[in-house]
Amino acid sequence: MTLTVGLLADIQYADLENSNTEGRCQRYRESPGKLQQAVNSFIALDPQLACVLTLGDIINGQHETQERDIQDLNLVLHLLQPLAARQLPVHNTFGNHCLSLPREYMLKRLGMPASFYAVDLAPGWRLLVLDTTEMSGHSGKSKDAHESKEAQAYWEAHPLSEAEPHMQSWNGGIGAQQMRWLHHKLQEADRQRMRVICTCHHQIGPGAARATHMAWNFKDIMDVVLQSSCVTLVLSGHDHIGGYACIQGKHFVTLEALLEAPTGSSAFAIMELDDSAIVARHLSRLVQRTRYILVACEALETSLLLQQKSYSQQAHAIPQDGRTLQDFLRPVTAVPLAQASCEGLGPSISGKRVFIETYGCQMNTSDSEVVLSVLQDDGYTSVDSPEEADVILVNTCAIREHAESRVFSRLGIFKQLKARRQADDRDAGVVVGVLGCMAERLQQQLLSKERSVDLVVGPDAYRDLPRLLSSLSEQASTSGAGSSGVGAHDPSSSSSKTKWRGSLSLAHAQQPINVTLSRTETYEDVEPARPQGQMSAWLSIMRGCDNLCAFCIVPFTRGRERSRPLPSIIDEVQRLSDSGFKEVTLLGQNVNSYADFSHVPGSRPVPDQQDPFAAYAQGFSSVYKPRRQGAKTFADLLHEVADVDPEMRIRFMSPHPKDFGPDVLQAIAEHANVAKQLHLPAQSGSSSLLQRMRRGHTREAYDALVDSVRAAIPGIALSTDIIAGFCGETEEEHFATVDLVKRMQYDQAFMFAYSQRTKTFASRHLPDDVPPDVKTRRLTEIIAAFRSIQAARNQAEIGRIHLVLVEGPARRQPDDLTGKTCSMKRVGAMGGGQETLMARSLARNVCMADLLETEQLEELRQWLLA
Repeated sequence: MTLTVGLLADIQYADLENSNTEGRCQRYRESPGKLQQAVNSFIALDPQLACVLTLGDIINGQHETQERDIQDLNLVLHLLQPLAARQLPVHNTFGNHCLSLPREYMLKRLGMPASFYAVDLAPGWRLLVLDTTEMSGHSGKSKDAHESKEAQAYWEAHPLSEAEPHMQSWNGGIGAQQMRWLHHKLQEADRQRMRVICTCHHQIGPGAARATHMAWNFKDIMDVVLQSSCVTLVLSGHDHIGGYACIQGKHFVTLEALLEAPTGSSAFAIMELDDSAIVARHLSRLVQRTRYILVACEALETSLLLQQKSYSQQAHAIPQDGRTLQDFLRPVTAVPLAQASCEGLGPSISGKRVFIETYGCQMNTSDSEVVLSVLQDDGYTSVDSPEEADVILVNTCAIREHAESRVFSRLGIFKQLKARRQADDRDAGVVVGVLGCMAERLQQQLLSKERSVDLVVGPDAYRDLPRLLSSLSEQASTSGAGSSGVGAHDPSSSSSKTKWRGSLSLAHAQQPINVTLSRTETYEDVEPARPQGQMSAWLSIMRGCDNLCAFCIVPFTRGRERSRPLPSIIDEVQRLSDSGFKEVTLLGQNVNSYADFSHVPGSRPVPDQQDPFAAYAQGFSSVYKPRRQGAKTFADLLHEVADVDPEMRIRFMSPHPKDFGPDVLQAIAEHANVAKQLHLPAQSGSSSLLQRMRRGHTREAYDALVDSVRAAIPGIALSTDIIAGFCGETEEEHFATVDLVKRMQYDQAFMFAYSQRTKTFASRHLPDDVPPDVKTRRLTEIIAAFRSIQAARNQAEIGRIHLVLVEGPARRQPDDLTGKTCSMKRVGAMGGGQETLMARSLARNVCMADLLETEQLEELRQWLLA
């Protein structure tokens, strides 16, 4: 269930221009219009709103007399009365700014519990209101005096020990009692599978002390809130939207979006931001998850909002001046993205022809099938060449520079194709879109005029493609006579700025980009549009990666790990079996970290932070400890998938060595139809280099794992990944990798020179100091070591009998058949007339085959005994 909330931050400042306290108060009393407009906008959105949250300082209350404070309090209550009349809850986190009024009086008048209270907003959603002013002792009163009865009862039942200090100083952070209560409430929500929003008055996170001395201790918030699996959103108020530290640090106000973006309808007041450079860097993280924004800060220009706003998340464009709330708050119907309709967005382009070109990993191939399925449901048809297409989509890889260079080269060819189509005046031109990891990594760069790209969509936003394409169609139809179709957007051009600012039309204002990452999207309900005639299928079981290896861009382009419910996977495997598929490959960025909690009535208990995670292979660790107790694991999944059809071969990729616990190895050994081939990415054979790579293991631990694998599954084939020339690699570390390749006797290896990627740990902390010629030389030596081993292992296969899944005609000899063995070795079957076949290895090693009768071959076309 998604939740829609209204948000107001420091609302008493919304109309204020003067910086002194009395000036603010006077201005507020004279002109409360913006708060009233905000309230009216929330009423217009009712009944979609679950509640309204006000973040900090609901009134000024800094007068010397109670009479003036009461006047301000009464004014706020009067303005909020329409919300109360509609029984729309208002929850507030505020400081003790009414210095002349008792806090108990304010709480009673506002109809709110004491600080530190929990309330269920909707089924599955809980709000924790935390008053950090009271936590820090700012009021000078006893902390216990203002806590909710629930919190006090918990503390009485769980008294503090001698080792738990009472933190009383202003900058000492949250008190021990409050921290224990918070931890208790988060664990409770975790067990009940609730999503939690935490609100507080002051800033959260690292560096908060720069803005105020009343800040949460960073260690406290990291240990308790941000590491809790149930926390969806953290909000704070005061002078900085989301808190100064949230903008500056690595945990932002948009930690998970506005409650599952893009469904959050909100009115934000951005004010008194004293560091516009920091705001500018991170503004896109805020605006792309809000539907309405009030700009009350002179330091921010509307053009900045305009350029960084992700219009794929918006119901309206931002007007030119950006200073009046009424321009933003219009009666609308907020439609969740997954249910969004394209009605009213202009002429439909349903029925047009789409061509999808895929680069990179098997997951990209599977994603392209998902994309095609989404578009076919919207009326698109697939074509076999870009020349036939009206929409060209390139699904991209960003793991290395070479992969991106190939895509840029291809985009240059498509640019020429667009020019030819324009010259021929064919139809409405051609739309070129970039999908996948490059879209997530490069975003705006791809939309530059030089690239001639019209559309940029990240891997978690493919459901939004029909709407974005429809909006592009409207732009083409409204761009005037003589238009050649949808061209690339250039935000830097004056004409583009004029067009975007001059109209509220989505066609003129929307920038065709959606790169929002999700913590829930798995496309489990989308049936991939798989090519006809194939006997092997890709099946995505999880997405994202939490490993954060120093060299890898994947966590930043694919997001956090999330797994499909196991029943949905089993159902799809059964459908594939019924359709005649003979092989299924389970896919995931870290496939063997699969963990399904959908069957658990409670939720995920937090593991003991002092003990190593039991499911890991011995000697392995990770940067972030997973929560898997009570989950259906990858071993459980293998057992159930293998039992669906014992004659269907099961593979999986790409795994991480740390997640090959004994249960996974046992599952592979028990089922004959689970391929006896494992991918064990080593990356390096040097323990010191593995440590810099943040791989979580040593060379010795990796060697021990390989020994365990070969003991548990005799005859298993192993493959690996190797990186040559990582940051600071010495000759000694390189020779350790060469030694690893020779000792492990891999059947396959994927070897590359290190290519630094921005955003990764290595790009920020480690110099890419190995010269290119040294990288090339070391890579050549690693490849030579592997090929010498591979030749010997292929020679040993001569005379052995393998079960081969025939994939179809060989490329060079259409009369021949080709396929793969259980250990992923490619085998060719050379035609021997109408009655016999003889199998041979494509690695030039001839194998003698059993002879099959022609009719037997027709019966067993998918399974050839070679």
